[in-house]
Amino acid sequence: MQKFDETITDAYWMNNDYIILTAGNNLVITEIDIRNNVNKITLPQTLSVTSKISFDLQEKRLYLLTGNNTLVSERLVP
Repeated sequence: MQKFDETITDAYWMNNDYIILTAGNNLVITEIDIRNNVNKITLPQTLSVTSKISFDLQEKRLYLLTGNNTLVSERLVP
């Protein structure tokens, strides 16, 4: 179980291993590894994450709408 100090305001379940969410002003990517441990990374707060998250299953890219900008990741999973 993973706990967050901030309220989770948006979440996207990518697949059985990855969940992307916003908690407070943080964008957090979580992964369940082969040992069933939860790993998480919080992206730098230079992103103003008052945004919506979307993931394109065919392209395997994360889309983040923040303010008037749309940010697009590189291909995330094989």
